[in-house]
Amino acid sequence: SFILFVFLYISNLQVNDLRNDFLNSFLSNYYSGLIFTTFCFLVLINGSNFIDGLNGLMLGYYLLISIIFYQLDLINYLDVANNNIIFFSAILFILFLLNLFEKSFMGDTGAYILSFFYGYLLIKIYSEYQIFSPFFVVLLLWYPCFENLFSILKKFQLKKSPIKPDNNHLHQLIFFYLKKKYKMQNIFANNYGSLIILFYNLIIFGFGIQNITNTQFQIILLLLNLFVYCAVYFKLFAYKYKLKV
Repeated sequence: SFILFVFLYISNLQVNDLRNDFLNSFLSNYYSGLIFTTFCFLVLINGSNFIDGLNGLMLGYYLLISIIFYQLDLINYLDVANNNIIFFSAILFILFLLNLFEKSFMGDTGAYILSFFYGYLLIKIYSEYQIFSPFFVVLLLWYPCFENLFSILKKFQLKKSPIKPDNNHLHQLIFFYLKKKYKMQNIFANNYGSLIILFYNLIIFGFGIQNITNTQFQIILLLLNLFVYCAVYFKLFAYKYKLKV
């Protein structure tokens, strides 16, 4: 938290416009905006570490965001050489394939660095150019962020510490379902679960890029995601513990 806060303070990077008068009044204070931006990065970073539980899921998710960067020509807004981004994405794709076959793993540090990198790029582009709705950024990063927030809320409801680990994240429930329902081996259930989540997000991102400036449209997609996540989660949760009983 301290490192993030200091970095954001030095780089003068923060979210300062959510296209809502009430929220913007809160963000208008420099330090309030800085604390809010630090919180957003913490949620993203920890959530990305959560979803790294299946082969290729975290790497594949940020590969999808890389595709969005190219699709919308967002690279042109970055002070980064185009060849460097291409090289970086190629390395990411190789790591994704190696991760699918359990030949390479990102670990905590890899998840932290990768999520921070993409969060930084998206917020920087928005804060400097505002060529899309801020909720388009939220849409692109919704899955790891909501995975983290949902886990915290769930543990509070169960009167458990929010930092206590568990094995009931959505991707873990999907893995359990595929393994038990279809008698899949671990590696196949692992990879299929990852690809199912990535395919869903690819569809959502495809809808999202159709109207990146429309905040209401982006919010509707976000609400749809939350509904689908919760519906699938509770169904798979019931399946897992009914099966165990």
